[in-house]
Amino acid sequence: MNSRHLIVAFPKVSQRNFGWIQTLRKKYDALSFNAIKPHFTLFSPSDEFSRKDLVDATTKSIEGFMSFNFMLRSAILMPPTGGDHSYIFLVPDEGLSSFVKLRDQIYAGPKSLRLDIPFVPHLTVGSTRNLQDGNQIIHELNRQSFEIPGSIDSLSLVVEDGDRIILVEEVPFYTGTKA
Repeated sequence: MNSRHLIVAFPKVSQRNFGWIQTLRKKYDALSFNAIKPHFTLFSPSDEFSRKDLVDATTKSIEGFMSFNFMLRSAILMPPTGGDHSYIFLVPDEGLSSFVKLRDQIYAGPKSLRLDIPFVPHLTVGSTRNLQDGNQIIHELNRQSFEIPGSIDSLSLVVEDGDRIILVEEVPFYTGTKA
C-alpha cells in the first residue's frame, strides 16, 4: 500500500475539552483514536505529490495567514462518501469562514481538489455503519449544549501509511500583525 499525504490542523483546546473529545473518539471511533490526535483535515489523502512538493506548496499557500479561533457547539452526521461508514463530526459555527478560506488557499497550490467529497470543517469523533445509530449519537451530543473554544496556529503535513499516521512537518502560521 502506498503512503498518502494529508494536511491537517491540530487544534489547541483546553485539557478538559481535549479529554472530552478523546473520550468520544475512544468510544465511537477506536481506529482513528489510536492512529491520530483530534484534527481538522484540510487536504484529503493523496499520493499524487512528494513530501517536499506538498510541504513547499503548503508553506507558500499559507504565507501571511494568521492564527484564528473557532467554537464547536454542534454535532452532525456525515453520510457515507464513497465507503460504508457514516461519520460523527463536531463542527465549528464560529471560525467557519477561516477554515474555508484556509482550505481554498491550500488548494490554490496543488491541483488535487476532491470535488466528490463535500468540505465540512470538522473534528471526527465517531464512525458507524448504521445511520440510525449515528443519528442517535449526534442527538445525544447536541442535547448536551457543549461549547469548545479553540484555535488553529499551524498546519501539519502527515503521511498515512496503512493504519499509522506519521507527522512529517509542522508549518506555523504568520505570527506578526496584519499590515
